[in-house]
Amino acid sequence: MLYATAELYLPSGELLRQQVVETCDGEVISFAPFACENHAMTFVPEIHLHKKNSEASIVLYACVRNLSGEWIVLE
Repeated sequence: MLYATAELYLPSGELLRQQVVETCDGEVISFAPFACENHAMTFVPEIHLHKKNSEASIVLYACVRNLSGEWIVLE
């Protein structure tokens, strides 16, 4: 899934603006500066990347907060 976001927060706390985030089953495949609009993109104002350490590597998840403040993983 492709998401366009105005604010992308990295696990380090660094803020990137105007980014495109690509995910698959909740895991972040890539993110890059927004270059052009794609009809398959969904706009999300703010995305936070959360990392989870697995035995083989570190996996990033794209998350947003719902209305009750809980983290939701984007597909």
